[in-house]
Amino acid sequence: ESIDDMLAEIQIDEVDIGKLRQGQSAQVSSDSLIGRTLKARVQSIAPTVTSLGSSRIALVELALRPAGAQLKAGASCSARITTSIKQDALLIPLAGFVTEESVSYVYVLALTDKKTSRGAELFKLEKREIKTGVSNVTFVEVLSGLEEGERIASGNLKLLRDGIFVILKEGS
Repeated sequence: ESIDDMLAEIQIDEVDIGKLRQGQSAQVSSDSLIGRTLKARVQSIAPTVTSLGSSRIALVELALRPAGAQLKAGASCSARITTSIKQDALLIPLAGFVTEESVSYVYVLALTDKKTSRGAELFKLEKREIKTGVSNVTFVEVLSGLEEGERIASGNLKLLRDGIFVILKEGS
């Protein structure tokens, strides 16, 4: 196997395997590459799912183009596979919504005309249902229920309730 034909074998959770297709583009990184990523394509997807500890995974082979001398055979690596590209999508952080009984919500920060004794603006939380679309490891797409420019609460949303008053943390 020449260095130009190197394959990366990646374990993909069975939940995500349906999103993958042969030929999709990917980026591969490795501790041995130190800050570089290599371009790759999905070459094959194993037809079976196997158990690995408590997880169920399928093996996916990525063809690296060209691997270059920096990556050594047997090195561990991680991959980011692009399953879809959306233009002009409204994105919120994964910590910006909560799902209860398969319905997703955000807490919109509605500006009030009140201020705290220190002069900070007071916001009232408005719990609002949203429909979500595609996601990655950081963000989720909002299909409906939220408009661009609206501010939402983020973090431990289980502590929040509709109608409570909040102030913004410094730097947010």
